[in-house]
Amino acid sequence: ALLAAAEIALTKLNESRAALHHYKRLLELQPAHDRAFNRAVALFEKVGDFAGLLDLLQARTAATEEPGARAALLRRQAELMRDRLGDVRGAVAALQNAIELKPNDLESYLALAPLLEQLRWWQDAAQVYRQISELVPGDENSRSARLKEAEIRERELGDREAARLILEELVVDPSDEQAARYMAQLCERMGRWDRARDLWLQLARTRDPKKRADALLSLAFIMQDGFDDRDASARALDEAMAIGAQDPAVAEVVEQRFALVGDWPSFAASAERVLARVRGGESQVVLRMKAARAYQEELHRPDLAQNHLAVAIGLSPEDPLPSVKLAKLHVDNGRPDLALPE
Repeated sequence: ALLAAAEIALTKLNESRAALHHYKRLLELQPAHDRAFNRAVALFEKVGDFAGLLDLLQARTAATEEPGARAALLRRQAELMRDRLGDVRGAVAALQNAIELKPNDLESYLALAPLLEQLRWWQDAAQVYRQISELVPGDENSRSARLKEAEIRERELGDREAARLILEELVVDPSDEQAARYMAQLCERMGRWDRARDLWLQLARTRDPKKRADALLSLAFIMQDGFDDRDASARALDEAMAIGAQDPAVAEVVEQRFALVGDWPSFAASAERVLARVRGGESQVVLRMKAARAYQEELHRPDLAQNHLAVAIGLSPEDPLPSVKLAKLHVDNGRPDLALPE
């Protein structure tokens, strides 16, 4: 009778809350009634009563004996508290209960870890990421979890040595570029220059122009800051710059890296060495324009900036941008008479 009343209220009278009332009474009598439960869940979501939906899920969980099914219901409660009710602590408690019921429940661990980070419970988060990696050894989830654990141990817990040991396990696989890159950066922060150099050299063997140039730039900074070897640093820098002279996207990468360190004299010197050797071609125009910008805005040498822009115009006469840049340079330097022809 209750089921019939709910169906009539829902399908004939379009009274969602009346139907919900009947389904709830039915579930009080028969907590395992699947049709009533599924219809009630859909109606709670339709009317936006998420607190009522949580009560429904909690009652269903209490009436369920099978551990796997209870764990799944607890995960649903956690999702509801996280996404709809803003109760992160409640979501964490529900997921922890799910894990107690089903200790190898990967889905619960994957949902729990970011919530622990959100609460800044760093020790617990690191441990959960470790457990994820142990549940699925060799899987992509395992590698990602180990990287997250290393990041937390270094950044939040200040344990760089623990992070280094984790990453050493991952970089055994030469194809894991992400781990090798993180490891190289960590070694730089720890002052382990030899290991950082070896890792950047390994990463520089890639065929991807952007990644190769980025690794060469890091190697150049390592050789200068860690080993005080200016010649080796210049060779690595020139190699990255030479790639940029042939690939405009790489020229962008090179400029961005120098923007971080602010060493514009080195940027300009390397660009001069490389561009003096590069044969004509439109591919070098972008690097010449970046060199011109550095001279004009960072080094205050408009004469040298003008030289590069003039060469760029000759290399790519159909491209208006070098001419526009040169005209603006003349205007900024108080020479509108020179700007007008451009």
